[in-house]
Amino acid sequence: SEPLVDMLPGMGAVSQSAQRVLGMVLWFNRCGRLDISVATSMLCSIVSRWQEVATKWLAHLVGYIMGSCSENLRLSWPVQDDRESVQVVVYCDANLATPRSRGGFIVGIEGSSGIFLPLSFSSKRQAIASDSPTAAEFMAIHAAFKGAVLVALMMRVTKPIVVRTDSLCAIKTIDKGYTTQILWITLALGIKVSFMSDMCSRGIVCFQHIAGQTNPADQLTKLFTKARSLEQRRLVGIDSFNVEGSSVGQDDNEDCSLAEEC
Repeated sequence: SEPLVDMLPGMGAVSQSAQRVLGMVLWFNRCGRLDISVATSMLCSIVSRWQEVATKWLAHLVGYIMGSCSENLRLSWPVQDDRESVQVVVYCDANLATPRSRGGFIVGIEGSSGIFLPLSFSSKRQAIASDSPTAAEFMAIHAAFKGAVLVALMMRVTKPIVVRTDSLCAIKTIDKGYTTQILWITLALGIKVSFMSDMCSRGIVCFQHIAGQTNPADQLTKLFTKARSLEQRRLVGIDSFNVEGSSVGQDDNEDCSLAEEC
């Protein structure tokens, strides 16, 4: 888990071979395999204090990639969805951890057919430490909105940005705005809550609550077992197919769990 990464003692710089492999994994992640974002980010954060156990984690991650090498991100858009029906949608999530929580989001567009087309994603440690799951969700929602604004400007979409999260408490707090009842949060978080509340009242953003099992951003904040990882990959369009385009069975893959050793 991520707290174990912070317990690693300083062991000098990463070896050149491990650094080269880690760079390839990072490139592979940014090309669309967002399911390895958490593991890749965790390994990149300990490059300056590398040791043998980190090399084993890297080998395990490479084994996961090789075992799911037929998994690719396929993007599709229905021809019946015209430009007027397009809206920017962002899924966000946070995972409470020490010393700082991890937040993640997936930004994309969605038309009248309801098909989500992912365009950008992020998975990183939050800048401010959170002392509760709701506070971590506030940070994730704020970061997700900022990422969605860039996509909306690029796509020239004027409809309100839709933020989907599995934190009902965070949505209710933002709907109420900053009150004396939320004095338990820090000043920085309070400003973010007020900002998101203002954006909501002006019709720039709207919030939708979804179940945690159907939130594709969940894979950007934590590691999963094989079955759960497969479900998460399908939510964003990462599917198995060979070079001819025909589907291949996931059971043919080996070593497909990132949560077994990390």
